[in-house]
Amino acid sequence: MEIHPYRATQETTANTNLTAAHAVDRDLSTCAATNVVDGEVWLKIEFGKTAFIHKIVIYGMFYSNYFDQSDWCAKNVDNFRVCINDANDVDVSVYQGEVLQKSCGTLQLTYGLEQSDQIYTLICNVYGETVKLSKTKGNITVMEVVTLGKDRNLDIAELAPTRITHSKTSEDDERLFAAEHAGDRRLTSRSDTEPVDGEAWLKLEFQPGSFIHKVVFYGRFMTHWYNTNSSCLLSEDHFRNCVDFDQDGALVEVSVYQGEVLQKSCGTLQMTYGLEQSDQIYTLLCNINGDSVKLSKVSGNIRVYDLAVTSKYRKEKIAEITPTSVTQGRPFRDKEEFKAANAVDRDLSTRAETGLDSGEIWFKLELGKTFFIHRVHIYNIFCSFWYLPDAYCAKSRDNFKTCIDQDIETDVSVYQGEVLQKSCGTVKLTYGLEQSDQIYTLFCNTEGDTVTFTSDGIVMRIAEVTVVGSGKKMLGLTNL
Repeated sequence: MEIHPYRATQETTANTNLTAAHAVDRDLSTCAATNVVDGEVWLKIEFGKTAFIHKIVIYGMFYSNYFDQSDWCAKNVDNFRVCINDANDVDVSVYQGEVLQKSCGTLQLTYGLEQSDQIYTLICNVYGETVKLSKTKGNITVMEVVTLGKDRNLDIAELAPTRITHSKTSEDDERLFAAEHAGDRRLTSRSDTEPVDGEAWLKLEFQPGSFIHKVVFYGRFMTHWYNTNSSCLLSEDHFRNCVDFDQDGALVEVSVYQGEVLQKSCGTLQMTYGLEQSDQIYTLLCNINGDSVKLSKVSGNIRVYDLAVTSKYRKEKIAEITPTSVTQGRPFRDKEEFKAANAVDRDLSTRAETGLDSGEIWFKLELGKTFFIHRVHIYNIFCSFWYLPDAYCAKSRDNFKTCIDQDIETDVSVYQGEVLQKSCGTVKLTYGLEQSDQIYTLFCNTEGDTVTFTSDGIVMRIAEVTVVGSGKKMLGLTNL
């Protein structure tokens, strides 16, 4: 990942056409040049913030097919060697303020004549805010300096599509081959798309301005396939025929769009005959902004067992998120002591409770804005040393088990508005008697503005719930 400087400066400028800015202008026909003054010459690339500097790539002047044949250094090979000698032996270092962090090495130029001969890479792997090129005699002449970093504040997470559509469902069988099967997280089902007007296409739509990092395609495999009665498992030849059937002639092109405008073709999907599940997972890198991913081909069907699209996010400090609103189905028997607010009052002796005669069993935390939700902690009632020993659930182990059985499973999901982003999993309560036994954690790792809890049981009890996450922001092209 390139780190873009906000400023380039140098001690002196050989002439007005050789300013420091030319070292970072993305133009190899210009250069920065500076001469020694008072025993030192330097060129600084400043980033305005601390970054992890992985490596520095320096582009020097070359001879063959140089842009300006009238340049003295480009007139003949002997002149070129003189220029190389004069610009050689440059120390490349990383600084934090005025403090040296690391010398990445000395730039040792060669007499190679081609442009490719004059590209030099120095590995730094250190934090800093400035790259400094310096020497004590001669001059520094560079065509371009590119700094590459590893942003350790980046994370990758899956994007949840807002809609999945395709050109036509194969055989008009929505139960078996609907577009939604491409994103249902079930490899036992598949989306099967027929062409219309000469093209088959499958489209996954996302929130506007999404950064599409990569697209992961899951195909049919042979070893330990779910349906042991499948004819595809009879032999390797049968399996190859099934792969050919899924490929169905033409290759599938995977592209990113913004509205109807093509942003980038990420490549074509070429399936192999690998037998293992890991052999049938195909990844295409996109690294571009867009609001949809489209799979398309000019003949044959598109068959997809599952698709996953990932994005890059900038990490922020993970901390507890305070909800702006807490609601639930009607409190158990309309008792105030079981209201929804009890689940976020930092008091384990109170609880929210809904169910039995209260209709649909649900509980909802609204966060007020979109967060990256890392995990959810749920604190259930417990038996040993419960605050109210005369309470029915705490009177005996049998009573406690009865209470647990009433609320045995709760689904926890993240929504963006009314759109499901991800099911974080199901809380399956145990019969553990201690407080520590009744703390349950589900990992979500998705964006959303609401966390919901639903149950098909008899009652839902929550002593306390906390949501942990951050205000992670999806990356765009401007801050990659």
